[in-house]
Amino acid sequence: THWLEVLLQVSGVLGKHADIKLFFEEVIKILADKLGVRRAAIYLYDPVTNELAVAASLNYSPEEISRGRYSPGEGVTGKAFKQRRVIAIADINSDPQFLNKTGHPRDEEETISFFAAPFFESNGISARPESGGGVFNFEIPFQSQTKHEDYQYLVQILSSLFGQALQIQNLVQQASHAVKEENLILRRQLKSKFGFENIVGTHPRMVELFARMKMAADSASAVLITGESGTGKELIASALHQNSLRSQYPLVKINCAAIPADLLESELFGYARGAFTGAVDDYKGKILAAHKGTLFLDEIGELDLKLQAKLLRVLQEKEFSPLGSNKVIKVDVRIIAATNIDLEKAVREKTFREDLFYRLNVVRLSVPPLRERMSDLPLLVQHLLEKICERNEKKIPRVSEQALRKLQSYNYPGNVRELENILERAVILNPKDFIDTEDIQFHPVSSSVMVDTVNPAFDLRSYLKEQIANCPPGEVYNAVLGNLEKELLRILLAQNHFNKRKTAEQLGVNRTTLDKKIQQYKLFEL
Repeated sequence: THWLEVLLQVSGVLGKHADIKLFFEEVIKILADKLGVRRAAIYLYDPVTNELAVAASLNYSPEEISRGRYSPGEGVTGKAFKQRRVIAIADINSDPQFLNKTGHPRDEEETISFFAAPFFESNGISARPESGGGVFNFEIPFQSQTKHEDYQYLVQILSSLFGQALQIQNLVQQASHAVKEENLILRRQLKSKFGFENIVGTHPRMVELFARMKMAADSASAVLITGESGTGKELIASALHQNSLRSQYPLVKINCAAIPADLLESELFGYARGAFTGAVDDYKGKILAAHKGTLFLDEIGELDLKLQAKLLRVLQEKEFSPLGSNKVIKVDVRIIAATNIDLEKAVREKTFREDLFYRLNVVRLSVPPLRERMSDLPLLVQHLLEKICERNEKKIPRVSEQALRKLQSYNYPGNVRELENILERAVILNPKDFIDTEDIQFHPVSSSVMVDTVNPAFDLRSYLKEQIANCPPGEVYNAVLGNLEKELLRILLAQNHFNKRKTAEQLGVNRTTLDKKIQQYKLFEL
């Protein structure tokens, strides 16, 4: 086989392997198969030990690899590296510079040629040895002077390819290192954003909450976060995940109250193709998407009883089956649930499964409402203003004492979220560099629920006249009643902070009927 054919085959594997040692090994195998090379080794220079050590080899025993280490200038291999030149020996048995540090037994009757060629990361034979590089050498029976000269050219060309491969790997490693550093920076930023230090409070109840959060963060146990709407339950769930051993895996969030029960089942557990009309492909669902990570179930108290049973299986058996499939999927997921209702009362009323409650209630984190920790308000105001102004690229305004007293006089039914909305309006709509009392505007319904506020001066007769005037003949009855029903639902859902169980009880309808109405009027987008 002509060595040009060998080069063609070698060039075909250049860049094939992410690990340069696998590339080296494949090239050596080609040389053995095509040219009859007896032994070969690729040495890489280690600047820490100042030695050349075997990285890949052919017919080297582990003991020979261990013994075969050369300092620059030592033996043929070390000399080729230090002098940055190819060295060719026609007969290793008669050449004193061949040290044979590996201790490999020799046949005195056979003439074996030896070739050594240095290579460097920068692809230059004049590159500094410490810049990264090595030596490629191989042994082959002597055939003729012409073949001997051919192999000298071959080893030099191959060493150049090895230098290129080394340079490519180092560039990839540098890029990978840069990505890892960037990822680390981003993870630190996330920890800063979602870490406990971002949940502000010095009130004793908040200090106790932080202590429990630190203990719970690295646990694999389920966590139940309780508290009123707007207290920051989702932020706490994010902080728990980002400070846990699962932080490198996904945090998947879903609001159990925002999606009708029939859609929520497929959204959580996924479905198989053909499970229902429109299911043209498999869908893995939120639980599988959170594999090895964390699943955050907000408003868990609104979960349908049938779905509660399926969720219990996930908690107990770590498995589930997608909708329309008998396939059992094993899953490793930590569940963090949050609710603003009294789950113990829901258990007594048989609207929430007792066994699921105990499975979720392993670690309980109770978030106090803002009105019960008003000593934190000045600290919260400053913290929220920094966030708001950074988000809107504005200078942080000063808050007058009168404005602060006004803020402290309110009971915040929407809690911290409402306080943030009040401050954001004061920042956005304020041309001054400070916030005064007139900039603080309160609303009767929590801004945490994105629905129209109830107008206390609402005139039903005027409203009906307006609706009649705007409806085509023959459609007045359905249109007017439909609009009234929609407004009624909006008002009740707003007052109940989208608690569907409580809303259904007030209306005197079952949850299924309410879910259908919410879907019909698209109120689940609240």
